[in-house]
Amino acid sequence: MRALMRFYEVDIPKPLLPSIVLSVERDELGINAGLQDRVVQTYEGIVYMDFDKSLLESRGYGHYENLQPPKMPPIFVSYDPDRAEISDVPHRNLRELWNRGDPVVHQAMQKLRDLTDAGRAALMNGDWTELGRVIDA
Repeated sequence: MRALMRFYEVDIPKPLLPSIVLSVERDELGINAGLQDRVVQTYEGIVYMDFDKSLLESRGYGHYENLQPPKMPPIFVSYDPDRAEISDVPHRNLRELWNRGDPVVHQAMQKLRDLTDAGRAALMNGDWTELGRVIDA
């Protein structure tokens, strides 16, 4: 998208770009996805994301904030390609359940929101023990 923007000399405001990319992926390419990956690709680095429904409905995007935590300890991220799977089906099912108002899905999303807020606070306070607890929750 950035290459197309540069080529056509089009400037799309950063907060709007993830939603535009997602709409192309969903509507034109038939890819079931969410905003998270598109927000991180747009903002880069560590990004706090709040997808509050009222924000999304009133302005078309959530609250996205680049975080600059204090010096972080070394972090090891592992990936096992044998356990990887395409996320299309889980995304589709989750979206259907969310749209139907499934209480389990809505409760789980609220818990994830609470964990995100706790993780953000731990990260910004340099509380690595708490951050580990939140990540493992």
